[in-house]
Amino acid sequence: MTTFASDGTPQTAAAPSNAPAAHPAPPADPAPASESLPAVPAATAVATPAAPTPWTHEGEWEHDWLDFHGDRLAFRVPKSAAIQGFVMAQSKYAPADLRGEAANLFLIKHLSPESFDRVLFRMSNPDDPAYSIKTVSELVEAIMNPGIEVLKAEAEALTAGEDEPKTDEKA
Repeated sequence: MTTFASDGTPQTAAAPSNAPAAHPAPPADPAPASESLPAVPAATAVATPAAPTPWTHEGEWEHDWLDFHGDRLAFRVPKSAAIQGFVMAQSKYAPADLRGEAANLFLIKHLSPESFDRVLFRMSNPDDPAYSIKTVSELVEAIMNPGIEVLKAEAEALTAGEDEPKTDEKA
């Protein structure tokens, strides 16, 4: 199983365990107000959003891994047909809604359900400024890069095969 960086290049580091990430304990409830004192509202502090807790896919996954924006996502390297279909759907002649649907379908089919849920959560989280429309494009590209390498190798093999004489092996 290969691990990929967020740009889609293979990494040589050993795969980390799938142990669940430690989550901070919830804050303790404030002490109850004394009955003899009137309740005074606490000052509202404006907190800076914390960076999202690093997340690792917890279920088993037999395909590949991608370290992306602090998360360890499980994905499948796309086949050549999936890459070609996605590229065709992004054509300037394709309707805008098809372009968006193609990106969603590509991610649904190439991320594990758990990883897709994590990406959707981070995109929906208003306190996670690291995820944007650009981030989704980066994720699609990172998933596609290993598949593009396979596609290039297939194209080179086809080109090399054209130079060889074709023979009919029936005798």
